[in-house]
Amino acid sequence: MHRRHICVAEIAQPWNDHDLQSLHDDHYINGPQFNDFDFYDVLDADIVNQHVTNNDVGNENGRQWMSTRFEVETGVVGVLEAGELFIFHPDIRGEVGAYVDSVESVLPETDPAQLSQLTELVHIAAAEFSLTPVLTDPTSDVPLPPRGPIQVAPQFARLAVLKYDCTLATICLHTSPSDYGPSDLTVFSGDTSRFIALDGDWNELTQSPSVLQSHVLRLQQVCEEHPSQLVRDVAASGVIRLQGLLWCLRLTVMRQPGYLMSLKQSVDESRYEMGIG
Repeated sequence: MHRRHICVAEIAQPWNDHDLQSLHDDHYINGPQFNDFDFYDVLDADIVNQHVTNNDVGNENGRQWMSTRFEVETGVVGVLEAGELFIFHPDIRGEVGAYVDSVESVLPETDPAQLSQLTELVHIAAAEFSLTPVLTDPTSDVPLPPRGPIQVAPQFARLAVLKYDCTLATICLHTSPSDYGPSDLTVFSGDTSRFIALDGDWNELTQSPSVLQSHVLRLQQVCEEHPSQLVRDVAASGVIRLQGLLWCLRLTVMRQPGYLMSLKQSVDESRYEMGIG
């Protein structure tokens, strides 16, 4: 459940691409494995230097090396932050972790993978709720990617815990991909209704990201051509495409049949296919 992992590695100085690739190939991870995350893509000299907490420099057989201990953020939070799409307030990890721990305390037999999935879904829901300021005031100066990442405040994580479809886990913890349905796609029921109105088929959607991406672009077009200036402004802001990226990421976390890919691959593919900077 905890997304911050500790890594220990030896790497030649100075930093360069060859060294980073070696670190990718030979890294030693002290703790949980990097599930669904591309270690090399998140790791660069800046991140290493920012997170170094202890190091030991030496020389052996003419090769200078440094053994260093550093931290990186993984999972949904790590992917969205590394992509400069969303920035999560530091308190969110603790609040979400405490909530999931409370679920585990009353459902002690729950598979840890299900609890991890619940953690990820809460974070995605928090990110989607954080789009509310743009939805309600699309012409405001709130930066959206690529101008800047969206700030995810703790109140959006609390809203996700309380109001996202499947997060009251003591009564509706999903245990398999088939447990999910259209109501789990988005935090806003109106978007689910629009999906159905645009002839969206849940079974077809779960088989291929391109189906959902096509639906998002159709919804974008509908909003661009809408008679309401508010709706057109929302379309112009780019927030609908960002929602679509989160919907695809959500189906990836749910391990739907057509979404058996890494979290990073899901985000990268959505950015490319839906034209998100």
